[in-house]
Amino acid sequence: MPIGGARRAEAVEIAKEIFWKSGYADASIAEIVEATGLNRYALYSEFGGKRELFLEALDSYYNQCGEKYHAAVQDPKLKPLERIQIVLQMMAEDVGAQERGCLMCQIAVEVAREDEGIGTAVGSYFEQIRDALEAPLAEAAAAGELNPNLSPKDAATVVFDAKMSLGVHARSGADPEQWRRIVAATMAAISAPPLAPSTT
Repeated sequence: MPIGGARRAEAVEIAKEIFWKSGYADASIAEIVEATGLNRYALYSEFGGKRELFLEALDSYYNQCGEKYHAAVQDPKLKPLERIQIVLQMMAEDVGAQERGCLMCQIAVEVAREDEGIGTAVGSYFEQIRDALEAPLAEAAAAGELNPNLSPKDAATVVFDAKMSLGVHARSGADPEQWRRIVAATMAAISAPPLAPSTT
């Protein structure tokens, strides 16, 4: 018998925290059963297994982050590069507060190496993130604010790589100053150089 929408969503959230803390390999079904209060039969009946539960937890993580960051990256009140900087700062603050890095950057990538299905899912998430970043960067290029040596797609890759770097540094215990340097260096790399002062 299905466990119901709210109870199911709660189980996914609990499992996500366990995967995030322990890693995929070390997160045991027994631990998930105990934390969710579901018996093993209900867990397998509802989700199919550990792998399927992980995929749902990963989807939940992506959607929660996406809702927050996409709203910022699409904010019409801000200039395109201001949106990018705010998103990077939000990411730095989030991974710093969590002290576990980014679930997508760490655990999902590790598992993706061994599991083609999870690898496909992670690749799709990453592509969607890059596409979302590319839109304001195209606006910046049109306004002459983007580094002329970078296409919007290339700049999106630079920003995406910075996001991944923030997650890795947070997982390894880097201090906030390191995150600020990553954000500042990324913005310097993608921004058009300031105009030289007029000599006339």
